[in-house]
Amino acid sequence: MLVAMVAIIYMPAAAQDAGWQTPPEEIMKVLHAPELPLIWTAPTGEYLFLAEPLSYPTLAEMGAPMHKLAGMR
Repeated sequence: MLVAMVAIIYMPAAAQDAGWQTPPEEIMKVLHAPELPLIWTAPTGEYLFLAEPLSYPTLAEMGAPMHKLAGMR
């Protein structure tokens, strides 16, 4: 019982010392690797549209007002 109480008392102090942690470099490389382009074709097959996806928008882009056209920013 005493050991459990001591562990409970010191757990919050240990959690506060952790601070902001970043993942290993290998994981960051995978997250920031370029994505494959998005492809749309016309129903007739005459036209092809390539677009680059936006994986991580900035806070300013996320805070921009949303237009009512299909949820496009």
